[in-house]
Amino acid sequence: MQVSITIIEPWDLGEATNWQPLHGQLIRLSNHEGGGRALIKLDKAVDTGDAQWAYLIGAPRHIGDQIEALRKGTSVMSTFMGITSQQAMLENPFDTAKGPGVLAFIGDLVSRDAP
Repeated sequence: MQVSITIIEPWDLGEATNWQPLHGQLIRLSNHEGGGRALIKLDKAVDTGDAQWAYLIGAPRHIGDQIEALRKGTSVMSTFMGITSQQAMLENPFDTAKGPGVLAFIGDLVSRDAP
């Protein structure tokens, strides 16, 4: 599934990307507690100066929201964390407790394929 992310916060990341949406491919969904998780591979990596982030883990920001809503074309306000390509290939890439945590932001996640 093709997805787009509109950055909301932090301001400096929005400025660095000229407030343009990030586009990518939804690689995997997890019905994890707390609304689920999404593994996203970006079409173009986000460059923070220190690293380039091609993979993100997204999770619903608001209690009661579900990441599955993407399949219905509903936008899901989410928190995102950049992960390494090595972590993205793990059996459980959604475990971000030990992740680098250098790239973190809030944005609206929406499917570009939804009906």
